[in-house]
Amino acid sequence: MDENEQEEYGKRAEEAQHRAQQDAALKNLLRKMLEPEAYERIQNIKLSNPELYAQLIKMIAYLQQSGQLKSKVSEVQLKQIVSRILSQRKETSIRFARK
Repeated sequence: MDENEQEEYGKRAEEAQHRAQQDAALKNLLRKMLEPEAYERIQNIKLSNPELYAQLIKMIAYLQQSGQLKSKVSEVQLKQIVSRILSQRKETSIRFARK
């Protein structure tokens, strides 16, 4: 390995470690904000739809900061938040134009 490759490898390792620390901090925060059932559901959403997961986290953080959430988020509340996010999405349609 030459010097450039070693630097690049070091940077990648550093970024991976930083990302792992952020993920761990986020998991701890979510465990504090969500009931166990809601936490399991949000982890399933993370695996199946990362974009929706990111939107959920932003929405929960916003609701928490604005004082709208007084206690831990239950699974029912999480489902309501998910349905609110999904209802805001635009419907995608595909049309075939025939000549």
